[in-house]
Amino acid sequence: MTKLIRVALIALVITWLCTFVMPGHRQQIVEEDIQLRVKSPSLQQKQEICFNKALTAIESLTADTCIEFAVKENKLYELVIRSIDNKVSYAYTLDSKEAKFDKRAIEWFAEYGPMITQAVFKNNAQNKLTLIGFTQLRSTENV
Repeated sequence: MTKLIRVALIALVITWLCTFVMPGHRQQIVEEDIQLRVKSPSLQQKQEICFNKALTAIESLTADTCIEFAVKENKLYELVIRSIDNKVSYAYTLDSKEAKFDKRAIEWFAEYGPMITQAVFKNNAQNKLTLIGFTQLRSTENV
């Protein structure tokens, strides 16, 4: 077999395994310089992610649910959010170096909270998750 066919078969097997064999619910959005991954034991548990009223921070999420968020602006911002001992835990890196999730980081994340909320919870007519255009939302939010 040619190399291209082997790579295509491997990709097909990996996709099949991730879709049908691995337990849990996964959602991934990659658009331009923004990546969002949500992993949860089930769709129902993913929908239990709780944002504050302003949609600028996560107040709670179930055990084994993880949100990975990365944005490439002038720097690479990466944030992993999970529940540890029933408390929301933020692991934050700035240009691949550990950083404190301080006031500036909270303000940075707050810009994206409404977009993340819409991406995670938006449903279409078939009750399948709809990928929301982050770029479009971001440009309309800032006007």
